[in-house]
Amino acid sequence: MPLFAAPAHPSGPEDRTFTERTIWIQGEVKDIFLTISYPKPDDIVDWTKQGSYDASDSFPFPLTLSFEYKGHFWQGVFGTVGFQVKIKKGKADLMPWKDMDALLQGVRTHQIARNQVTKNDTSKSRQVWMEPVLSQLNGIPCIQQYVQVGSNPMGETHYYFPFEEDHALEVVILMVDNSDRPGLTNSDWRPRAEAFANRLLSTVKVSVKPKDSQK
Repeated sequence: MPLFAAPAHPSGPEDRTFTERTIWIQGEVKDIFLTISYPKPDDIVDWTKQGSYDASDSFPFPLTLSFEYKGHFWQGVFGTVGFQVKIKKGKADLMPWKDMDALLQGVRTHQIARNQVTKNDTSKSRQVWMEPVLSQLNGIPCIQQYVQVGSNPMGETHYYFPFEEDHALEVVILMVDNSDRPGLTNSDWRPRAEAFANRLLSTVKVSVKPKDSQK
């Protein structure tokens, strides 16, 4: 890296035009609708078909977006904001998710299992799943959970919205931080990325409707 490089202001997605989109996720008894506004991503994996997704699909990621904060060619990517839409599925041997409290218990069970798997992990990317709590996102009841990734206490933030006894919509914000990469100059990417992530979340709307109702 050149010695004259000043603290960096990497390019980011903030100035791109935001476009609203609604995804219709179809369950057996109920449907859930997710509305989100976002600018053109640097990478996208989209498994929806004509704006809808079947919750019984074996691949539980309807949508994954990635937004990068890129420096000059010798600096690379300072960090990434990811946005994931997932379908969390219950297990037959566990309590059905009849209400938010039951889903909270299901998320806690998952937390214990994940931390048991990673307890001996000594890598910089070790995940520690925090205690889930009842919360709201834009006035919509949900369960919120943080995941510490390495030294990044907010590496992932998960929001869970139940809509059937064995299915919940899961919205995830990921903050991939490259700040500890050797030779990387100081930058303003992280506060900008956090503000951008909050802007993405501020556009999220969720509604649940009976199967026979109109969209």
